[in-house]
Amino acid sequence: MARGKTVHIDELTIKTMRKIGSSGSFLGLALKEVMSDDSDVYILVADVCRYSGLSKVKELFPDRVINVGIAEQDMIGIAAGLALQGAKVYVVTYASFVVLRAMEQVRHNASVLGLNLIIVGINAGYSMEDLGISHWSTEDIAMTRCLPNMKVVCPSDNLEAYKVGIESGKTKGPMYVRLSGVRDDPIVYEKDYEYSLGKTIVLKDGEDALILSHGSMVNESLKAADLLKENGIGAAVADVHTVKPLDTEYLDIVIQKYRMIFVVEEHNIIGGLGTAVSEYLAEKGCGIRIVRLGMRDEIYYPGSRKYIWQQAGICDYQIAEQMKRLIGRWDNG
Repeated sequence: MARGKTVHIDELTIKTMRKIGSSGSFLGLALKEVMSDDSDVYILVADVCRYSGLSKVKELFPDRVINVGIAEQDMIGIAAGLALQGAKVYVVTYASFVVLRAMEQVRHNASVLGLNLIIVGINAGYSMEDLGISHWSTEDIAMTRCLPNMKVVCPSDNLEAYKVGIESGKTKGPMYVRLSGVRDDPIVYEKDYEYSLGKTIVLKDGEDALILSHGSMVNESLKAADLLKENGIGAAVADVHTVKPLDTEYLDIVIQKYRMIFVVEEHNIIGGLGTAVSEYLAEKGCGIRIVRLGMRDEIYYPGSRKYIWQQAGICDYQIAEQMKRLIGRWDNG
């Protein structure tokens, strides 16, 4: 499947993608195509080939998939050197390490220089479950979206991760790709669709409120909207897969329709998509109420992903309950 052609992805392939997760779809499938089309593409990986879905890609391109070991800061420096020589370089490891541990190198070598360097953070959010705070990434969007030149993209399922991977091969400049999914995560897009970087996708219509989300929380938001519908509340759901650049054209449209916008994300409510939306709408002076649902300014106990979500209040039924309560208060003045 060449990048220059429109390729239809059938439903069986979409179901198969679920088995390999968003990392496998982005790195194992999409980047295999990108590297086949462009001999100047390199992948640097911090000792996670086996866990990221890159093993077969490394077999195909052994000279262009380079394992630097557990040395994330050095990995960014090596990648910058390759990019300065004209290569497009992907760097891959756990999101918490590639952003938090290597932030200085990302800032100076990718952002400031504006290099063709794609930072891929796998197992983002709470995907690492009981490994705890050292392996969780709940500040990575805040840290990357404030960097000059940096695009920030958070696909919601395996098919979208694949499409982001293909699109990344065409883009210029630095990008952070946040892969929050794991194997067997729910499918959001059951059929093929047209993807455009920076363009919000409306998944469900509703008249009473709007939910903006990205990554793993898109599916939870859809389920929350179904629960609200049972209570007579119509909630629209939109996939804001591109946090930066923010789709302000879409926001300009929806502020004409909704009085309340809920932003749900597997990220700290400080600095994430909710903050980006709030900043833009505050400057517009439109009087829309923004409610941010995500990790509050506190530490949660390790455990299963759902257990951590419950502590943060971002499971589907918790989203629905909070929305129902706040919409009721708004309507009653």
